Amino acid sequence: MSESRRAAVHRVDSATPPAGRHPGWPPPGPATGDLSHREAGRRWLRSVPSPTAGEPDQRSAVRYPATSAPPQTEAFAEGWREVWADLRVQVVTRLRWMNIHHAKWAWDKRVRDPLAPYGFAFFCYDSGRGRYELRTATRLFLRGDALHPLPRLVYEMTQQVVQCQRDGVDPLIRLTDRREPVSPEGRFLGVGVSSLDSRWQSWTVTQRHAGGVLDVPGRCLAVLNEGTSMVIDRGAREQYDQFRVRSTGELDVTPGQRAVDWRRAAGIDELLDGHPPLGGEDRQAVGDALTLLVDLARVIAAARP
Repeated sequence: MSESRRAAVHRVDSATPPAGRHPGWPPPGPATGDLSHREAGRRWLRSVPSPTAGEPDQRSAVRYPATSAPPQTEAFAEGWREVWADLRVQVVTRLRWMNIHHAKWAWDKRVRDPLAPYGFAFFCYDSGRGRYELRTATRLFLRGDALHPLPRLVYEMTQQVVQCQRDGVDPLIRLTDRREPVSPEGRFLGVGVSSLDSRWQSWTVTQRHAGGVLDVPGRCLAVLNEGTSMVIDRGAREQYDQFRVRSTGELDVTPGQRAVDWRRAAGIDELLDGHPPLGGEDRQAVGDALTLLVDLARVIAAARP
């Protein structure tokens, strides 16, 4: 961990937190790029009061605990930038491995117990071992339990979360089948999707032509509550195992040193561009899914006790 990130973590852990906020959490940082299409998901930014006349607008600045004065150097702000970038990289890594295992299980079970080509991941973050660590809960479906296209599945999952809210139940317990342990202070970060429909071909086409699991490409989507959206493309053998990430949020933990190969996107259209660019029904489906994932993330954040 760099000195700037260690200073940021130490500063918050040693400060008295505002009411309702655990001292181990980084405050929400500024959104990156044009995220006007994501207004529904920026629940934290809406809670920041508007400046009064004559005062500078601090809503896009890194926010500090209310009981401590902002530092006089840039090291603390740089530490938070690294913390958020590290969490996003952890999300990318987790979704990549989830998609690889999803492909293996779906290929092995394609005849006897076929799996749906879509699965969900729900992300929290917890403090531990000198950094903020990602905790994940996941849900895969049998094909017969998830016959709808991805946007409809995201919508149906959102309705299930609303029901959890009415019942006073944590949706990450009721709606998932695999979970990593999270402390009582764990904070919800966002949602992701593992898909066996890829930029190159659909899961239906893959099943007809693939010779094995190494020929199964995939795609992942992620929407985080701090304002980041990501589209992740994982190629198969025919695509030379390419791995591409487009993100509206920073993924370079250390400036100039890339932990993953990624490209910045200013908005949803640039997330859907690439080689080859998404088009037709596939582009519409992925765009709709990203928009609906914003609502899902917002509802989960409100529903967790």
